[in-house]
Amino acid sequence: MNQRLALNIVLTLAVLASIGYIISTIVERRPAYLDAGERPTPTETAEPDPNERIDSQYTVIEKANCSLESLETWKGDHITVKEDGKIYHLALYFVECPPGELTDRTRTKITALHDYFGSPPMDEMLAMSNAARDFTLKTLQENNFRIITRFQPTGDPNNRRFAFVQVDDQAANKRRYLSAMLVREGLAAITGKASHTPFGRNQRKYLEFLTDERSAAQQELLGIWKISRLAQQAAKQREAQD
Repeated sequence: MNQRLALNIVLTLAVLASIGYIISTIVERRPAYLDAGERPTPTETAEPDPNERIDSQYTVIEKANCSLESLETWKGDHITVKEDGKIYHLALYFVECPPGELTDRTRTKITALHDYFGSPPMDEMLAMSNAARDFTLKTLQENNFRIITRFQPTGDPNNRRFAFVQVDDQAANKRRYLSAMLVREGLAAITGKASHTPFGRNQRKYLEFLTDERSAAQQELLGIWKISRLAQQAAKQREAQD
């Protein structure tokens, strides 16, 4: 009887020890964000990690598998490529470049961009459309890139689809978004269609980053900011304060 009782005690202690180990393991492996009540929101930068997994909603078109098409129709934020015999007309998320001419169809956009860039001379701002186009074309011709799109329609008559374009910027030795590069050069406004990023990240964080890029371009009077009356006034005030 005493032997059976002793055996039961031993078995009970063994079970309790096992349960204690399992509980301690679960607690040890419990992610810290669960204790805080929510998963921390990752941020997006202009230098995406090439090893990160892309959201399954998106399709990737590599430069090696496509060709640049209809170059005469390009704008800074509009490109055309061909992959496997199919033509894709694409517009960048987040940004807009000035159209090259004032028409009934472009009037609303041009007026908004004119206000955004601080009232530059209208004809000079429209002429910067060519500078934005040349920048995008040169960037994609001279660097490796990939297009990441879920083919969201823009709703324009040309059947364009929104896309992100990531560039392996050889000069900076890092991967960057073309949208951020255009903003940093003062050639695009942050007034385009926003979206969660290809890595499913917070669009607000990326907008904050673009805003910082815009501020840098403004202070250095790059691109359209060079002819912006308000940016020029701000620069003179900073000089006077210094």
